[in-house]
Amino acid sequence: MITDEQKQLIRELSEQGRTATEIAEQLGINEKTVRRHKNAPAPTPQEAEESTGDSSITPDYTTETPKKSSDKQDELKGRHFCFVVYPSENWIREHVPDCPYDGSSGWGEAPDDWIEQLQNTGLPFVVSPLHDQDENPDNTKKKPHWHVIVSWSNTTTYRNARVIAQTILHCPLPQLLKAVEGMYRYLTHADNPEKHQYSEIPRCYNGWERPLDNAAITALKAEIRKLVYLNNCQEYGELVAVCVQLGNEYFDVVSSHTYFFDKLCSSFRHAPLITLARVLQEYDGDEAEAIINLMNQYSGGITDESDNQ
Repeated sequence: MITDEQKQLIRELSEQGRTATEIAEQLGINEKTVRRHKNAPAPTPQEAEESTGDSSITPDYTTETPKKSSDKQDELKGRHFCFVVYPSENWIREHVPDCPYDGSSGWGEAPDDWIEQLQNTGLPFVVSPLHDQDENPDNTKKKPHWHVIVSWSNTTTYRNARVIAQTILHCPLPQLLKAVEGMYRYLTHADNPEKHQYSEIPRCYNGWERPLDNAAITALKAEIRKLVYLNNCQEYGELVAVCVQLGNEYFDVVSSHTYFFDKLCSSFRHAPLITLARVLQEYDGDEAEAIINLMNQYSGGITDESDNQ
């Protein structure tokens, strides 16, 4: 028998594209249970109150995540927790005036200075681009939000993470993370091509560092390789300067693979037009346009996208 909170977490993780195996491992339940509940409808506020006998459980507008956890859940332990933070209507109208969201699901409650408040805790954290283009299954816009990963230097309890959600972020209950890399890539929907792709690099605060396994390092090397061409880096030092601006994990990888990236930059320097023509097929949208513009610079403006198809 699982709790209503676990059922809700199953639904949320499923909507984020997590597999039944990943959800089962994270929540400590079997996969059959996950499959049985991941498509079940969320309870109404009245049903939540009736099932718990507690009218203080107030579901969030979009996720329907209760803002009160159980004693058992509070004792869960980990180092990394993910939060979904919703800006207020005033913040959206001031900072994102062309946001397509119409307020149909309500507005968020995060204070305008929530980043500064979270910085003052001293905890390392990373913030996604504002997700203001996400859609519901019926093609309506989801309430704009940020995904935030907060990390502790040592294992802490879920209770401590919950306190941050309630006192600083004013957001739904956090999610305990076991696989940080997967959640980090979800900050931009990197592994979810069916969702809107956000190009802005997540912002790190208080020295937050992305935990990198071998697969993550390989993926980051591939990403930095593309940065060589997008930023016209013909010298290794130029590439290092670009990576420093993107965060510690980029600097760690580029500085740990000096020979590879130095040779990459020098070979690009010796044959820029031929190299760009060959890698153009790896890009699309604005990135492809940037590569074509760079090719035009090297070819004297005679390059056309159709010449490289």
